[in-house]
Amino acid sequence: MSDKIRVGIIGTSKFTEEAHIAGFKNNPDAELVAICGKHNGERLKELSDRYSIPFRFLDYEELFESGLDAVVIASPNHLHYPMTMKALQYNLHILCEKPLATSLDDAKKMYQKAEEKSVIHMVSFTFRYAKPFQDAKRILEKNLLGKIFHFNAHFLADFDVNGYFTWRFDKSRAGYGALGDLAPHIIDIGRWFIGDIKKVCGLSNTFVKHRKLYAKDGYREVDVDDSTVFIAEFKNGVQGVFQASMVATGRDGLMRVEISGRNGSILILRENGLISLYKVSADGESILVSQSKEDRGRIFTEMACCFTNCIRANKKKTPTFYDGVKVQGVIDAVDKSVNQNRWISL
Repeated sequence: MSDKIRVGIIGTSKFTEEAHIAGFKNNPDAELVAICGKHNGERLKELSDRYSIPFRFLDYEELFESGLDAVVIASPNHLHYPMTMKALQYNLHILCEKPLATSLDDAKKMYQKAEEKSVIHMVSFTFRYAKPFQDAKRILEKNLLGKIFHFNAHFLADFDVNGYFTWRFDKSRAGYGALGDLAPHIIDIGRWFIGDIKKVCGLSNTFVKHRKLYAKDGYREVDVDDSTVFIAEFKNGVQGVFQASMVATGRDGLMRVEISGRNGSILILRENGLISLYKVSADGESILVSQSKEDRGRIFTEMACCFTNCIRANKKKTPTFYDGVKVQGVIDAVDKSVNQNRWISL
């Protein structure tokens, strides 16, 4: 390995630019040397030139052959599995976007193969790197709330009810809708704060059933959920309520996580570019514990640095593919619950 860890990124979206490219360009221990995008050569060249990324590829296997140490997989969900399995043939360390896969079986295979190869593997559960969430974790670790009773979380996004059809609304590429796009974050937070989930019961709907085709006449049917809610019982008996929506008109990016215990509650609110943590005492007094401006570049820089530090130390740190598998198990169980209209045990 060279003085700096040589990283390649798969993905050319605006999100990838603002998040992963920014994160690794700000990481002093990493050298962003290659980028891959299959469909848009012009966009690929634009990003390569703008960020001085020396190599660009249309074929991800050529990227893997270019002498990298690590790769970021920020492709549509259905490509996470084949790209990861191919990258592992080259013994590359991997940071993969969530959800880890589009099925529990594929997620398990990715984790098992990564373990066999003894590489560093991580999943992009980004809210673990935001200070108010970290402060909340410390409050829980100190048992300041006492016995926990329930965990409630919702993640609401506005994908514009009149907006265009994208791969996120295509089951063959996304696997799921809101359940796979938004719910993984709050499921991971639930596991991180409370522990594993024992059973779930879900309800899904597709409220906007057709969306416009971009730059074309006509519409295409949406075949994934755009809103899912589910209740859960954690293994330690804590009750959970989860909601993920792509059609929360006017409330794009709103997240609320509340945990209640015998001695009080904590509330994390993500709204209007701020993430705030409040602690509520048993008598109802609310105190602002911490607050930070949500800076995607900073959060992803912290994640990128964690990833490269793990590579340097050859030591894994959560969230790994194992955490991705556990979240995938919940996603699959909720999907099964919706289809079978019953509780599903994990």
